[in-house]
Amino acid sequence: MPTPAKLSPRQLAAIPLLASGRGPVAVAEAVGLNRRQVTRWLTEPGFRQAPDLARREMWSETLDRLRGLMPKALDVLATELDGEGKARAAAEILKLAGLGKIALDPAANDLEERLARLEEELPR
Repeated sequence: MPTPAKLSPRQLAAIPLLASGRGPVAVAEAVGLNRRQVTRWLTEPGFRQAPDLARREMWSETLDRLRGLMPKALDVLATELDGEGKARAAAEILKLAGLGKIALDPAANDLEERLARLEEELPR
């Protein structure tokens, strides 16, 4: 990926918008250009990888945050398994992490193996 110094301010502004899923028309409007220019950038080797790299970085940060919530979610489940409210939220966090389908899988014998299987399922 080119260094930020080699990208224009508008290109730098467009990268997170594209990475978050906005299309060329919406991005063009946001950065003050026409759709053709943004579409052209996406064909340039120096730019086209930047939104994908930014998207991966965003996913990585999101997954790190989710992993950080896991101990709290497990603590809530441990103390309120039969309760309402917090236990339901904790269960949702576990589902989001993919533990709902793998945690009870007898083919996954240990935590390391389960984590490896979860990582294989994550988008790259």
